[in-house]
Amino acid sequence: MRSQRHWNETLLQHFIQLISQHTGLHVREQDWSALCQKIEIRCQLLKLPEPQAYYQLLSANTDASQYEWQELVVVLTNGESYFFRDRGQMFLLRNRLLPELIERQRQARSLKVWSAGCSTGEEAYSLAILLTELIPDWPEWDLLILGTDINCTALDRARLGSYSSWSFRLVSPEIQNRYFFPVRQNWKLDDRIGHLVTFRYGNLMETRLDHISINPQTVDLILCRNVLVYFEPFAISTALQNFCKLLKPGGYLMTGHAEVPHQSCRQVQSLVFPQSVVYQRLPDLITTFTLPRNTVKTAKSVLDRGQINRATRLENLELSSNLTPANRCQNPLEKLTDSPQKELTHAINNNSKLTVLFRQAETLFRNQSYPEAIQKASQLLDLQPRHFDAYYLIARVYANLGQLTQAAHYSQLALAVDSLSIPPHYLLATIAEEKGDIDVAKLFLKKIIYLEPTAVCAYLELGLLYAKETNIKIAKKQWAIALELLKKMPEDTAIECPASLTAKELLCRVKKLLSTFPSKTSGD
Repeated sequence: MRSQRHWNETLLQHFIQLISQHTGLHVREQDWSALCQKIEIRCQLLKLPEPQAYYQLLSANTDASQYEWQELVVVLTNGESYFFRDRGQMFLLRNRLLPELIERQRQARSLKVWSAGCSTGEEAYSLAILLTELIPDWPEWDLLILGTDINCTALDRARLGSYSSWSFRLVSPEIQNRYFFPVRQNWKLDDRIGHLVTFRYGNLMETRLDHISINPQTVDLILCRNVLVYFEPFAISTALQNFCKLLKPGGYLMTGHAEVPHQSCRQVQSLVFPQSVVYQRLPDLITTFTLPRNTVKTAKSVLDRGQINRATRLENLELSSNLTPANRCQNPLEKLTDSPQKELTHAINNNSKLTVLFRQAETLFRNQSYPEAIQKASQLLDLQPRHFDAYYLIARVYANLGQLTQAAHYSQLALAVDSLSIPPHYLLATIAEEKGDIDVAKLFLKKIIYLEPTAVCAYLELGLLYAKETNIKIAKKQWAIALELLKKMPEDTAIECPASLTAKELLCRVKKLLSTFPSKTSGD
């Protein structure tokens, strides 16, 4: 290992900024040391005298620079994937989204689907399998299933279509044997399915996506799952704008759970299903709609709460029987028939009533009067359909009742209102763990850490999940981070994790976990 004597804070920040601009990736503070080591290794291989020379190489607009970015991306990105990942989202694709798109395109007999950030290809091939099962005459269709990734090494593996048994950990033997055949230690994809998928290099940070050869507004469905969670906020916005350029009006975007801030792109509306939030491209007529100039200032507080420009989203929610169509928000254009001042006055008059209703719902919840709490919260939602606290309270009610599907549904509704709120992420992580979907639980916890790097409980719970998978090395890394964070807190600091504990009490628990396992343990 090379000495890091050439490193300084300024140089490191220059690298982080350069990586962010080129790839969109967010380099967390706890990963800075690992980044330095990776760069040192590349310097060794290239026989460069110091990291500054490597920075100059990456900054240059040359063939050598482009080649080196491909090499660096391999060690920066996470290539973890498997077939039919996230059973809830796959259920939604199979039973709702793809059948709708197929019916919409039946006359044209053409369908374009894009797996953005496809890694080693499992997601793109999963889509191909779904489409062949849902379209009886699929050989007569013009099907384009495109998989793109910034990692060229992963794309080379994807094109081979050969996978180890680990990629099939959520796949039934029937599906595996129908579409794959054993070759030595691996499983090879049937060529009939493989030929449906095209893999290309694709960098979501490019302002123009000519390199993936798709015309604007021609894509029916885009999947970009478990990619944006690693991105900087500006990079998420850039990726969303690219997706919106290529999606047909009415086309769908599916991301990982709660990866997209709801305010990031005005060209999509969020549709909340029990399994996931999905984003639908709006027609251009709606996306170009603007308020009259003299309306903006007066109506600002109303707009900030989403009573006008977010209203259409809730018309598409598949809610429980407590929220009937009659209770849903009116069309936002209809709302503008009233004067802005009237809208503002109505919102102010409603505010005190909303507060009273929520306090009543909270009291009922604490008294375990759960049906009454749901009823009271639903009354609140009749008045304010985008009330975060009401959705989250109903989610907690259903969680306490053991009705996990409903609890997850209302947690997603809460996140559709405020995607940066941490409590619903904790609840969704717990629900995923209860359902046995450890990967989804880990993603929610990682999202919490992304939103709040000092979230002690997220590190603690994430370590427990890795320990459950016998990956003790990574588990102990998470607990070590939690330990360092707790040491910096006053001992009497109250922490909800999930029961209320002091920092001192939680510190004892973390120390006990770290001492439970020997220092040298295989894993990772």
